[in-house]
Amino acid sequence: SGINAEWPLRPGNNSEEDEHLDRLFAVISGTRFEVDNEKLWVRISRGDSSWTSALYSRVSCLASDQSSLVLCCRDGSLHVMDSLGNHLLPIINIGSGILKCAIAEHFAAVVTDVPSVYVWDVKGRRCKLKNESLASFITSRRVITQLQINKEGAVVVEFNDLTSCYYDYCLASWMILGRAGDVDDLWFKELGRNTKQDTKLAVLHKMIQSENGASRGAPDCAQTLRTVLLMEQQILICRHLNSVEEGRRWLMSLLRFLVSKSEEDRLRRFLQSVITNINDEMFGISGTEVIKDALKLISTNINLQRVYVEFKQQIEWLENRK
Repeated sequence: SGINAEWPLRPGNNSEEDEHLDRLFAVISGTRFEVDNEKLWVRISRGDSSWTSALYSRVSCLASDQSSLVLCCRDGSLHVMDSLGNHLLPIINIGSGILKCAIAEHFAAVVTDVPSVYVWDVKGRRCKLKNESLASFITSRRVITQLQINKEGAVVVEFNDLTSCYYDYCLASWMILGRAGDVDDLWFKELGRNTKQDTKLAVLHKMIQSENGASRGAPDCAQTLRTVLLMEQQILICRHLNSVEEGRRWLMSLLRFLVSKSEEDRLRRFLQSVITNINDEMFGISGTEVIKDALKLISTNINLQRVYVEFKQQIEWLENRK
């Protein structure tokens, strides 16, 4: 995905004091930017080529990937160029200040100071997402830290409390990927195991830039509930994305977590729901196989033997009926 940077930026210096400097420099994805915010021009160098372009306003942020770049100004104007300095779109103005931007191949995205998100399909010359609000996510303690977009146009926003979300175009709404900062340490282990491959949900998780550290403080009931909620959300997203392989992994992750916490009631409700709809498949697995896989995990916890015996008898009875 495109790498983005916000001013102030200078080599080796990223302090608040630089905000008032008129000459600013940055190197992103092999592209060197030199901005004169007093005379309102930018010089861009890439390989053996370089060019200079005038600006309508002071630069607020910029982003670049291997083939294109986006440069945003404080008056809301937006420049999208190729690697030779040719504008890929007319210079547009979205009517709001731009805080962050990102670009990947022919998709560009910005976060405004409203705050809201825009996404453009540069190749198709159309706006893919217009003024989609992030206001409900913002509090006095939560601010936007990262904006990322990939070559399919999937846009991910991350906040300083490690909450992350992506916009689902089919549901026309933000979908929570997770809030990693206040969940059980085991979730991080499962997250690492389940995001190694380039599958649909894993790709979204890999777009998140922060290094999500382990949770702070001793585990408690609320932390367990939040962990379960996050894992269930991953399963729901996999179902929505029709990502069968990932759905299986997250389903087993949830079951392992519930077994490790001796969550007897939750396990019983899950198994009963599968038994009730035994002819339905879950991520390509028959209900019978889901029950058997769950029972293998449950058998490892002596505190869950009542659940194990109860549902082992039920599944044997169902198989004998067949």
